[in-house]
Amino acid sequence: MSEWFKTHTVKFYKHRPVKLLIKGSKLQLLVSKLKELFLFKIYYPVDSFFTRLFENLSRLISWIPYLWKEDRDWDYAHVVSVIEFKLKRMLKLFQECKMHDHKEEVKQIKHALKLIKPVINDFIIHKRVFKAHEKKWGKIKWIKGKTDERGLTSCSLTRSKIKTEKQRQQEHKESSKLYKILRQEELKSSKDFWNYIDEHYRSWWC
Repeated sequence: MSEWFKTHTVKFYKHRPVKLLIKGSKLQLLVSKLKELFLFKIYYPVDSFFTRLFENLSRLISWIPYLWKEDRDWDYAHVVSVIEFKLKRMLKLFQECKMHDHKEEVKQIKHALKLIKPVINDFIIHKRVFKAHEKKWGKIKWIKGKTDERGLTSCSLTRSKIKTEKQRQQEHKESSKLYKILRQEELKSSKDFWNYIDEHYRSWWC
């Protein structure tokens, strides 16, 4: 075997793996590009679409019973009631979330739900303010009056333990003072809730 043949044979095989490596690198790059194209242009968008679809339908279905039974447009209490329902949903999420420790958020939302109760149902405050008054004068009674020519019947309020006009006047005087206290308590309750929400709600995320 001539020296020329040996030399060129060695050169041929010496450079051939380099060429194959270059071809292999191009193939790997092409596969990587195709994989990236599939993931970001096809798989992730489709997966995201169906994930959002399931989550949105699930969320919509969970709202239907509340909207059917509770939601109305004619009373301020229903505005706050929507917030209460949303807080309950958020509380459930934070309690079930395993990615982070949400003990503080859970504690805050539970307290917010406690504060919102008398804002929605002002009878809670009314019952507390008028507890002693009701014990003294009895429960409220409706007294049916006369019916006029239009067919309208007048009504008045009294309490079960009131027997005389003097007692009626005294009860009216005392109840007037209590209604002023009731209004102050309702305003305080509302401010306590909204101030607490304003202080904490920006940290409620999962």
